[in-house]
Amino acid sequence: MKKGIFASLLITAFAGVVLDSCKKPETDTETQSATDNALCEAEFTAIMPSTNSRAVATKGISGNKMA
Repeated sequence: MKKGIFASLLITAFAGVVLDSCKKPETDTETQSATDNALCEAEFTAIMPSTNSRAVATKGISGNKMA
């Protein structure tokens, strides 16, 4: 009697594991962070040339040396 109960529990547990492992994973459809990152990179790329040219044209602290 105990062998029958143990065998049926073992078969049920095995069937549960097999059936549960067959589920397909959900695909990630969240793209907001990638969109935000692309927007930030585009803005940085657009601003960088003007910032660089202004930095090169400005004397900076070298013109304010004290004695």
